[in-house]
Amino acid sequence: VILKKCIEFDIPEEDDARIGLVLISRKDPEEVLDYYSNIMSQLDWDARRLPEISEEKQKTFYRFNSRSGVEVVLRRFPSTHISHRPLRYHKDVFFWNIATSRGARGINSEARFEMCFGTMKASEEVKVMF
Repeated sequence: VILKKCIEFDIPEEDDARIGLVLISRKDPEEVLDYYSNIMSQLDWDARRLPEISEEKQKTFYRFNSRSGVEVVLRRFPSTHISHRPLRYHKDVFFWNIATSRGARGINSEARFEMCFGTMKASEEVKVMF
């Protein structure tokens, strides 16, 4: 079974974007969702990672740092591949300078992008926060 969910977005000409995301299980308690919501809302533009999570807090997270079987693919339409990364539970992934990375920006044009999350195995439901 191949499962895939995509999000399309535009980056206006003369602009750029950064995306930070983290994968959590639907089995994680609501407090985990609140924890990441608070941390991610406080990030500034220069953030390259989420703050370190204490070992004690990690124990309350479902499958912390385990392989998820989920991957993220970032590309520019129609077919420019920018990045492809496997995701682990509770491990952040950041993409910086999306419009200018790997020649993704066309000349004098607004850029349209797609970020897709997919898996080859349907082991459990997940949430992606960004």
